[in-house]
Parts: sequence; structure tokens; C-alpha cells
Amino acid sequence: MKTLIKSIKTLHLWLHFLLIFAFSLIPILTNAEIITSLVYFPLGYLLLAIISFNIENKLNKYLTGLDNEKPKRKKSACLIDRGICCLHT
Repeated sequence: MKTLIKSIKTLHLWLHFLLIFAFSLIPILTNAEIITSLVYFPLGYLLLAIISFNIENKLNKYLTGLDNEKPKRKKSACLIDRGICCLHT
């Protein structure tokens, strides 16, 4: 499960990079108006940053939850009721 979450985080990072790259190329490729380049694309970047921040927080929360749920070792109980146990003194 831990490997799955780490791979999702890596995939999210790559998708984030590709979306920023695509947003950067759209005004050049489409000959967009100045209002599009100065208003809509910065709002798109801001929205992408907010969504990305929330996704990263959720994935980090799952990772820390997995670390806290590690199986704990049972205390080994001594099998000798009365007397001195040489293993647990």
C-alpha cells in the first residue's frame, strides 16, 4: 500500500509538471488575446496549485497513517509461573 501511494505521488508530480507546461504553451500555440494570457491562465495556475496542495496533503496523511498502523510486537509472557525465569530478568 505504501508503494502504491508513493507511485501515485510521483504520477501526480509528473502530471502537475505536464499541466503547467501545457498551460504555458497554450497562449503561444493559439495566439490568445492578452486578457486570456493575463487573467484566465493565472487563475488556472492558482486553481491547479490549490487542487495539487489538497491532493498532496491527502496522500501525505495516508502515508503517515500507514506508518502509525505498523503491527506492534506482543510482549512475550514468561511461561514460568513461580520461580526465576532466566530469559526475562
